Amino acid sequence: MMPRPGSVRRLPGGRLRRLAQRLCSPETLEHVVDPTLADLQHEWNEAAGRSGLTRGCVCLAGYAAFVKALTLHMLMTACRHLAGNAFGATPEERAFYGRAGSATAAAVLVQTAIMMVTSTGMGVRSLVYALTHQRWPGGPSEAESLPRALAIAFRPDLLASLLPSVVVLVLPTSLLFGLLVAARKSSPDGASIRPQARWVAGASLLLTTAAIPVTGWVMPVANQNYREIVVAELYRTDRKANVPAKGLRELTFGELGDAIRTEQGSSDRYLAPYRRTERHKRVALPAACAAFGLLAIGLAGRMRARGALVVGLTVMVAAFPYYFLLRIGEQVLMPRGTAPFLCAWVANLVVAGAAAILIVSSRSREGTEAEVSSAAP
Repeated sequence: MMPRPGSVRRLPGGRLRRLAQRLCSPETLEHVVDPTLADLQHEWNEAAGRSGLTRGCVCLAGYAAFVKALTLHMLMTACRHLAGNAFGATPEERAFYGRAGSATAAAVLVQTAIMMVTSTGMGVRSLVYALTHQRWPGGPSEAESLPRALAIAFRPDLLASLLPSVVVLVLPTSLLFGLLVAARKSSPDGASIRPQARWVAGASLLLTTAAIPVTGWVMPVANQNYREIVVAELYRTDRKANVPAKGLRELTFGELGDAIRTEQGSSDRYLAPYRRTERHKRVALPAACAAFGLLAIGLAGRMRARGALVVGLTVMVAAFPYYFLLRIGEQVLMPRGTAPFLCAWVANLVVAGAAAILIVSSRSREGTEAEVSSAAP
């Protein structure tokens, strides 16, 4: 369709270019934004004689390529900034980065130990119930149930199978704890250093990138290994003789994709929302590091001169609604037909929204304090 006489054809990507001009540096505009949008506009011009649907598909593909290129550029820039600051920053900033890294690592170890003990205790209770109430040939008596359950639950290979799931769950809150502890007192004179958004983005993206393979492939294999060990111990059989069927949490990314593609059958149709939600959740759990990193930026100014105990309680208060919303998405929203993406990402969106509110309020408060101090005689 030809444009009207006297009219100027509007090329796609103009508004996106203006938005990127506000948010991105000149180097990013020159090397990433402009070449990607130029390719989009060239392909859109090439499709000028085709149908509107074809041109719309060209625009969507170009926008997807733009988002992909910008995301990869942000990841590389954040990682480069993170590495550069770790070795070439001022002494105060080096102290902040070292303090944040060591506090995050310590929080990961402590929270992992606590959750391992809690998960093992819940496993012992379930094993005692199974051993006591299900009478198969050779089953133990009630007096033997607890010692045998403890022997099963504390097997080293069984504890190792729990480790990937536990570490993925504690990573976001550990990052929040590390950043808040580092923001308390980072310079020799006791002044607080706010976590830089670029540094937080780099740390969050690194943790997210490292955790996605764990949730996509390592964790499902470990979960299935856990089930096989428990079933073999309960029935006193060889592991390969009685292999339990895989559930949703035991399917890898590829197996989830295959199951979703073959959901046309009558029995699979009802499982489709659960599979799609589980696939989204494999990315949403690692991406929680970014949401809690933003929350650390918003809370950093409020943690000045606070003790480590107050920081720990703050992290616990922030973690409870997150994990509660995860359960709400799985057990309330998903059965009601809510979109799988929203079911898996509702916790991240709420935490990120709260972090944005805190960041805006902190910036406005600091601007007001600066105006008052400058106006004072």
